[in-house]
Amino acid sequence: MLFAMVKRNDTTYLCCEGRIKSYEDYLAFAKGLDDLIAQHIALESSPKQWKIMLLDTFPINSYALGHLLRLKLYNHYDFALATNNYRVLETLEIVEFHNLFTLSVEHDPRYTKTKDLKEAQSPQNPKDATDPKSPNNTANTPDQPHTQKQ
Repeated sequence: MLFAMVKRNDTTYLCCEGRIKSYEDYLAFAKGLDDLIAQHIALESSPKQWKIMLLDTFPINSYALGHLLRLKLYNHYDFALATNNYRVLETLEIVEFHNLFTLSVEHDPRYTKTKDLKEAQSPQNPKDATDPKSPNNTANTPDQPHTQKQ
């Protein structure tokens, strides 16, 4: 399991990535998530809006679902749940988590689409864009047909 904390706009995402299939996976999930929540609370003097983001966690077992319920009902943490997988969302809706949590399907908050696109499209050096021998030359892309005189 991989864990990360990301702040996007006014929302802090506590990201948990990986399948939660066995009891050992659950133990890793519970320890990592509890550590991440403690770190989040220590950094934020008054935690505002935050979400637990379940990334690529299908299948998710009942131990993990119980752990999320414990955090909400017994620890009284006010958070929302988000996922990048419709099957996880469907599982959460089947067990009626939509009555207790705000559920959503979102993209991975660790990566922003516009930032990744800008980095992929912009050349390293502006001179490279006009240099015909440069690998970063955008004028001769494979998508464009090349015509040669014979």
